[in-house]
Amino acid sequence: MDTLELQSVTSLGDANNKVAIAEYVEFFVNGTPLSDQINELIKPKNPVLSNYTSVLGTMELTNFDRLKIQQLLNKKVAPKKLEELFPAEHFDQKVIADELSLDKVLIYCCAECGDYKCGGFFVKIAETPETISWSLNHSGKKMEFTFDRSEYQAELNGYLSELE
Repeated sequence: MDTLELQSVTSLGDANNKVAIAEYVEFFVNGTPLSDQINELIKPKNPVLSNYTSVLGTMELTNFDRLKIQQLLNKKVAPKKLEELFPAEHFDQKVIADELSLDKVLIYCCAECGDYKCGGFFVKIAETPETISWSLNHSGKKMEFTFDRSEYQAELNGYLSELE
């Protein structure tokens, strides 16, 4: 079984780590940053985090993190919950709803705007009663992870509780 851990990362002052956003929450899979694993797999011209950032921990509005955790838990977000998190008078709910309608979950987004339409890295989530699996396909390359359901849910719910 693979393991998932969410860790706050600060890259300030690290001359070797050219990241677009210096503070974020990184996905560590099996003890290694997922962004590093993606770099190894697809060997991009520029490292993943030079153009993209994690969808967690980069916004002052923690409701974006709450929404993303719901997606990673493979839970549907009801229109009423969407309105509660992102009131229509302040947010373009169509853009958010469009992303929620995808069959995959954005985990690294454009560091400038956060819009999924600018590209990024997505995972497809599958589940069994005992496991949660991620499948990431990018540039014709694929990586898959299978997590113990209870450990996975505990990690994501623990992050949610930190947002309170």
